Amino acid sequence: MQANVVILSSQSLFAEGIAKRLQQTLQSAALRVIDPATSTAMNDITDSAPSIVIFDVTDTKAASFCTQNDLLYSFPSLRLIRIDPESEQMRVLTSECHQAQQVQDLLDVIYRPLYA
Repeated sequence: MQANVVILSSQSLFAEGIAKRLQQTLQSAALRVIDPATSTAMNDITDSAPSIVIFDVTDTKAASFCTQNDLLYSFPSLRLIRIDPESEQMRVLTSECHQAQQVQDLLDVIYRPLYA
């Protein structure tokens, strides 16, 4: 299964560098760079049907765009990858959805292995 990757970048040097490196590894059809400052950004993301959205936390336009819960609710298995070049870390947020009818459902999520 091919991952559709979207990189949100308002031309931040770091995000553009990531895009260039990923283009060398991923099939070109699987990677798309979208400027979050454009009026069509959400439509462009939706058209890409991403499974992964990457953004540089120091790119304020991309970071503020990714605070919208719309991304996590719109795509059933989305992973937001928040890269922080200053701390050399990345944080992965997922749009996982689980049953929540009983306390046991919550316990199952708490106690399941992280990468099951």
